[in-house]
Amino acid sequence: MNDLFSSTPGFFNFFSKPQKNKRQLVLIVAVAIILVAIITQGWWIKYISPQKNLGQPPADQLQVLTMQYKDYQLCLDKAKLFVEKDPSNKDIWQWKALCELGLGKFSDSKISFEKVLSLDPGNEVAKHYLKDLNSGTIVNVQKDKISEQDFELNLDFTIGPGTLRFEQALDIPLGSTAGAYFISAQYSTSQTFSKVMAYIDGKLKSASLKYSQVKDNNRTSYTVTGKKQPVNYVISVFHLSPVKVTIDVTPRQ
Repeated sequence: MNDLFSSTPGFFNFFSKPQKNKRQLVLIVAVAIILVAIITQGWWIKYISPQKNLGQPPADQLQVLTMQYKDYQLCLDKAKLFVEKDPSNKDIWQWKALCELGLGKFSDSKISFEKVLSLDPGNEVAKHYLKDLNSGTIVNVQKDKISEQDFELNLDFTIGPGTLRFEQALDIPLGSTAGAYFISAQYSTSQTFSKVMAYIDGKLKSASLKYSQVKDNNRTSYTVTGKKQPVNYVISVFHLSPVKVTIDVTPRQ
C-alpha cells in the first residue's frame, strides 16, 4: 500500500503535505473561478447585462430588450411574468404586444394591444398597430424575407464578407401602387464603430455615390442617391455594443 501511494506523487502527496501545497490549492480554486466566469459570460450578457439593473421598473427592462437588443423572445418571456404580477400595467402590456409583433405572433399581439386600449383608451401606439393588424398591412417577417444576394442587387456597391455580417432583409410592398416598396436589411459586426464608419465611407466613395451624413447621440446615418436604379437608401450605423447597421431602400419619387 505504501508503494502504491509513493508511486502516485501527483494526487496522494498533494494531500499528505497540506501546508506545502496551500498555494497550489489557492491557485486551483482561482483558476476554477475564472473558468466558470468565462463559461457563464454569455449567460450574463444575455440575461443580466441587457437589464443593466434587476431593480429597474419592468417596462424599462422590456424597452431595453426590445429596442436595443432586439431580443423579442426574452422580452416576451419576461413580459408574461410581469403581467401576472401587475395585470393592470398598460406599459407592460404594450411592450408585450410589441415583442409578439417582432416574433410574428400577430394574433397574440392584437389581443395584447386590445388589452392596452381597455386600460388606456387614448393610447395612440395601440390604435396605430391595431389598425395595421386589422387591415393586414403589418409586415410578415416570414413572407417578406429575402436573401442577402437579392437585397444587395439594389445597392451600387457590394457589402462583401468580413466587416459586416448579414442578419436579415425584408422586401415589403407599400399599398396597392405598382412598384411601391420598402426594403430593409440588418447587419451586425465585431468591428469598432470608427472602423465600420471608415469601411462605409470607403465603399460610398469608391462607387462615386452622392450622399449626405447626419449624426446624433445614437447613430450616424448616410442618405445616398442610387445610380444604377432610381432609389435612395439610408445607411444607419448605431452606437451599440456590438455595432449594428441597417440599410433601408426606397424608390426615388
